[in-house]
Amino acid sequence: MNACFIEEIALIKFRLSIVLATTVVLFLISYSAFNLVEDVRYINLITESFTALVCVFFYIKVDDLKHKKYHAFLSWGFYLAFVSMATDAMDQLFWHGELFTGIVEKTTMLFAYALVFLGLRKWLKEYQELTQALEVQAKKDNLTGLLNRRGMQLELESIHNDALENNKKY
Repeated sequence: MNACFIEEIALIKFRLSIVLATTVVLFLISYSAFNLVEDVRYINLITESFTALVCVFFYIKVDDLKHKKYHAFLSWGFYLAFVSMATDAMDQLFWHGELFTGIVEKTTMLFAYALVFLGLRKWLKEYQELTQALEVQAKKDNLTGLLNRRGMQLELESIHNDALENNKKY
């Protein structure tokens, strides 16, 4: 097996162990400190648990971007979103107080949104810069800076379309 693949599997196992440990801690806190809910709302439990799992998927998948500037923002953002959604799911089983819900669920979600927003903003900026650079490379020769065949063709098509729109003759 390739060393990179083994390293990737080890990182996934590490992240899953963090998620599992977090889930156990949240459950133990809820179990020991709060009363069980008598009428469990199963549809809420299922949807909030599923949303927490989606956050886990992104928390693991974002490691594909570990060499990017925005990796830490997205990684922490998705982890905190998982914590918030897991707490929200456990809120269906245990009667959490307002203080616990406000701190662990709502505040972590607020930080998660902020971090994911910042990470996505940086990612989109990088994407725009790369797209612009590729557009220039597709149209111009790197050595001379002159238009290549594709660039010349696009420029001539633009001139032709402009002439058709304005009824000009060249």
